[in-house]
Amino acid sequence: MFPRHIVKTQTPPSAPPLRFPQKLWKIANECHSGAVGWSPHGKSILLRYSLFKEEFMSTKSDFFKTDNISSFVRQLNLYGFRKVYDHTHKQAYKANPDLHEFSNTYFQRDRSDLLDKVTRKSGVLKDRNDFLSDNHRSAVS
Repeated sequence: MFPRHIVKTQTPPSAPPLRFPQKLWKIANECHSGAVGWSPHGKSILLRYSLFKEEFMSTKSDFFKTDNISSFVRQLNLYGFRKVYDHTHKQAYKANPDLHEFSNTYFQRDRSDLLDKVTRKSGVLKDRNDFLSDNHRSAVS
């Protein structure tokens, strides 16, 4: 029997992979480099784009399927995250233009019970394609 502090708990191989919100919540809680973390009130996350990209979006990391920060921000938006422009932190943003804040009502520190409510918006591409095809039909008529 191994001492308890040496035994590592592993995810069973049959466990489903983490969804985007769970993955982001996990790294926001476990990151110690400052690449990503919680705002002081715990209702938004702070990303330092260059550090975040280096640590979590590089080819050496398997956290996210892209190495493009714009694609990552698009993914945040698809899950209902919005960029926060907090005027009380204006000096911090000016001092570090690489720092960006995002929030989602159901994505909060110490509230993993809310993560199932962070869902991907459905119909975004369908609505866009319908709009484009309607406009195309109008232009052809």
